[in-house]
Amino acid sequence: MKTSNIIITAFAILIVGAVFFLFADSKKHKEEEKNMISYKEYILPSFKVIVAEAGSDIHVDRSDSNVMRIEYVKGIKTPRKLYEVTHDTLRVYCGLRMFIKCKQISQIVGKNHLWINVSHFEPDSLTVKLNGGRFIYNNDGAKKYTVNQKKYNITIIAIGSAFVELNNSKFGNLTIKSNNAFVNNYCETKHLNARLTHKARLYSKDKTGVVAIDKDTTSSVFIDDNNYSANR
Repeated sequence: MKTSNIIITAFAILIVGAVFFLFADSKKHKEEEKNMISYKEYILPSFKVIVAEAGSDIHVDRSDSNVMRIEYVKGIKTPRKLYEVTHDTLRVYCGLRMFIKCKQISQIVGKNHLWINVSHFEPDSLTVKLNGGRFIYNNDGAKKYTVNQKKYNITIIAIGSAFVELNNSKFGNLTIKSNNAFVNNYCETKHLNARLTHKARLYSKDKTGVVAIDKDTTSSVFIDDNNYSANR
């Protein structure tokens, strides 16, 4: 066999071996990762308000039952207190990721939380108060569909560099009060009313009817294909 052919054959064997090794290593890593994670479910009393305390990571989905599914990871110490329900309020603390199911919500409060994801709700109205953290509403990357068929009212009050993203919904009145926060609205909206201060940013697209913006000179607004009034 020629030297060039030997080199090509050896190189091909090396490539195939490397691919096989990476595949086996990836499979082993996934199995190890899977074995490190376990879940437990807890039945909850009814509630309409969710408070996400500092550092908490929660995912909220609509269901006819009130259930919390907590992700436990080996090697991570379980905090002394994970959550509590008082009157109509579920308070969630930091430490482990939590998946919450409930029938309806009227208010969500984030206090320097890590992540809040809310999907598939059709409330009569919803108020969201955020101090820092990320808030994603009705967002499902794997399923592209309009979540709700009716228009409802939502109020976003955001401060402390909070990031807000609104998807796959139809809003009657969308009211935004933003102080140094970033709000993305990708929803069909009949009335958008916003007050922006201290380097707040607002981006809104798709179908928006009446738009009224009150902002200071440090804040910025971008509206796709719509006229808006801005009091400066």
